[in-house]
Amino acid sequence: MEVTNSNSTTVMVGVRVLVGSQSIERAPTYIEVFGRTVQVTCLRARWMDLPFTRDESLNADKNFSFFCKC
Repeated sequence: MEVTNSNSTTVMVGVRVLVGSQSIERAPTYIEVFGRTVQVTCLRARWMDLPFTRDESLNADKNFSFFCKC
């Protein structure tokens, strides 16, 4: 998924993803952003917060992509 920031005065410092809202069995096993992989263990629907490092925030000034693997 690609996220675009159309407001040049705003800096993206992280992303929040809701996993398991439809079904726990369909929740991703991991989320990848900026080459970092975050393992997801989901026993119920939950929000995953993925904060960016300073360098990642500077690279995400216009857009960034993240990937989920079920």
